[in-house]
Amino acid sequence: MDETMRQFQQGLVEIETEAEHLLLARHQIVENDKLRNGNREALTALRKRDLTRIDHESKTLQSFVKEKSFIISEKGSLADKISPGVLRSLVTLTNKPK
Repeated sequence: MDETMRQFQQGLVEIETEAEHLLLARHQIVENDKLRNGNREALTALRKRDLTRIDHESKTLQSFVKEKSFIISEKGSLADKISPGVLRSLVTLTNKPK
């Protein structure tokens, strides 16, 4: 094999090696993007679940506060602060989803 052909072959081998490295790097970028998207989806799911739980707890506590305030008002303890009619109106309010 003459020298020119051997140099040409060596150049092709180097180009092929660099191309393989390029393809491996691109493949790794795709894999990293898949992981990032998976993490983003998991965080979104956790955030939604947590917000749902917090909303439920808040509504439960609000109902509890309304109920206890109504009971106290019925006994006359809050009469100087809130009239029973106003308090009864507050207790009968319903929470509407946004």
